[in-house]
Amino acid sequence: MNGLRIAGAGMLLGGLLTMGGCLRTHSEVVISQPKPLEVNVNLNGKLTLVIQRQAQNDMDFIAGPAKAQATAATHPASAPHPSPASAPGAGSLRLAPRGRLNPLGPVIFADAAPSRLRVILEHLRADFHRCHQLLAAHLTGEAHTGYMVARKKLLPSDARFVRSDNRWRKRLYELRARQQDTTVARIGAIYFQFRVKFAPVGAWIQQFDPTARRWIWVHKG
Repeated sequence: MNGLRIAGAGMLLGGLLTMGGCLRTHSEVVISQPKPLEVNVNLNGKLTLVIQRQAQNDMDFIAGPAKAQATAATHPASAPHPSPASAPGAGSLRLAPRGRLNPLGPVIFADAAPSRLRVILEHLRADFHRCHQLLAAHLTGEAHTGYMVARKKLLPSDARFVRSDNRWRKRLYELRARQQDTTVARIGAIYFQFRVKFAPVGAWIQQFDPTARRWIWVHKG
């Protein structure tokens, strides 16, 4: 009888030790989980840099003609001739031959079937000059969401233009968000950083106030 009790106690002890080993193994698996999360953080940082480069290139293309015209109007003798522009992922672009009356010429693409990205960028490029005028007149402002908003009561034609331009902006943000597998809001916020650079001095732009912990409207300095 005593032998059976000792044997039973031994089996029970062995079972507990086995369970303890399983529990320790399970704990080690859980502890090792944060490592993939660190990799994700690094990937998110690299993704932000990719989006920033895309935003910079897109905005350089969108603002190209208007910037060249403004420079020519201010310093006609020293104004640089526009160079062929390219949009990321949009294929090769070239400018039409310059004419005497229109040195910039219309922008045409090398291939006959423009991609959706090129169509969007061309629309925004055509809108840029009027956007700049509305911002300079303090009628609209650039919001941190990446969209243009009215700061005063607009004429019906101006209000329609703002709605149309914002729709094209949204299409660009949606396209870039799908390409990078991120949110439209994140894309819009990154493009806002570059839109501010192209806004005229004195234009309404949004700035984050850390004290009030909210976005406020200020004039670009």
